[in-house]
Amino acid sequence: MASVEDMYEKIAQEFLRIEKNAKENCCPPQTCVTLSWRRGLYVGGIQEIAPEYSSEIVLLSKSDRQLPGLLIESIKRLGTERLELLADDSLDLNGRFHILRRLENKLVSMTPEQTEYIAENPLEIDELNSIENPNVYPRMIRA
Repeated sequence: MASVEDMYEKIAQEFLRIEKNAKENCCPPQTCVTLSWRRGLYVGGIQEIAPEYSSEIVLLSKSDRQLPGLLIESIKRLGTERLELLADDSLDLNGRFHILRRLENKLVSMTPEQTEYIAENPLEIDELNSIENPNVYPRMIRA
């Protein structure tokens, strides 16, 4: 009988395969992340969405639910170059997509000026998914 660790390792392998395929279609390019927020662990990606204005402004796309620690450990062990981020607990990160400010390995609220810029330069987000891949990976086009 397979152990819990073996089960999570198989799930992680499949997740990473799907993530790699989806990442190839992301525009702008996506950086894979592990996110800590309010004592929960999530996986996802960030994309710089306004590099012409500020490299701090990112789109976070994340799993909608917390993931078990053993699964996160398997994903980190098997995956490559996964950035570890910590989100400010005051943020409301319920849901999948969020436009935030990245300061090194922390996600925080945008400044009023950054918020104004995004409001004046809205984005259109195309969600890429399939029956095989229930996770959603964003492609962005300036409106």
